[in-house]
Amino acid sequence: MRNCPENMGVKKEDWYVFVDMEATEDARLRRERGKACRKEMNNPHTTGRRGTARTAEILVANNPNEEGTRTDFFIATHTRPDGTYLNEAIGERMVGKIQNL
Repeated sequence: MRNCPENMGVKKEDWYVFVDMEATEDARLRRERGKACRKEMNNPHTTGRRGTARTAEILVANNPNEEGTRTDFFIATHTRPDGTYLNEAIGERMVGKIQNL
């Protein structure tokens, strides 16, 4: 079977089972639903697998003299590393909510 990531420690038997499992109609529908749900997200985050808690730990570790607020953590997890928003609508909504605090 092609594309088996053997160099990453995946056994061929496990790969065959995985490919058979993902080749079903059920799996295809599950992927389509996930794709549609991701497209409909109103407030996506940018943390990836790291998560909010670990991002908060990193922010506190980088600024030990300041105690981070929930607003700081929210901004850090919902903006890109360069500080831009994922899209204009999200940026406007975030700025509006933060100004109302």
